[in-house]
Amino acid sequence: MRRHMKWFFAALTAAFVATGGMASAQAPAKPVSIAIVDIPYIMQNAASAKAVRAQLTKDDSSYKADFGKREGDLRSAYQELQSQLGLLGPDAQRDRRVAFEQRAADFEREVDFRNHDMANRQNNAMKKIEDGLRSVLLDLASERKLSLILQKGAAPFYDSELDLTAEAMKRLDAKLPSVKLDPPAPLPKAAPQAAKPPAKGQ
Repeated sequence: MRRHMKWFFAALTAAFVATGGMASAQAPAKPVSIAIVDIPYIMQNAASAKAVRAQLTKDDSSYKADFGKREGDLRSAYQELQSQLGLLGPDAQRDRRVAFEQRAADFEREVDFRNHDMANRQNNAMKKIEDGLRSVLLDLASERKLSLILQKGAAPFYDSELDLTAEAMKRLDAKLPSVKLDPPAPLPKAAPQAAKPPAKGQ
């Protein structure tokens, strides 16, 4: 294990030097100070990330309950329409069909809008957490004079003492214990319906 680690850090140091780690051919090689951080783990388990998921789950459950009831109402309205069409004249049939199709289209549009809005709210909240984590990592790098912070998945071998994941998450939780979600966006107004064609003979 230690042989692998020595090879890994030697390779990193060589790469650093070869890509500009020394100012000139005569300058001594600059030592590389490295840390490892499991960023996906932090983004999954940080207090603020858990709070965001909990709030989004609550909102999603509320939307699903509302949409489920309204979808049932639409099915009932469709069945009622089908049973009454034979009792209506051509114009009345057309008007009832158009009204139902508009109602169904508005419902589908609202479901799609809410799904996109939920995704946007989640992305905005996670962006705030990512910014907070970036600030934490910059502070750690400055305090410990780190030359490089590697994502854990990019380092096949490393000494556990280099892993700053727990420290980074502890600082992030203290710095950003929660994130306020954006409120749900208002539903855009539906496009106005096309004017009904005049009846024949007018």
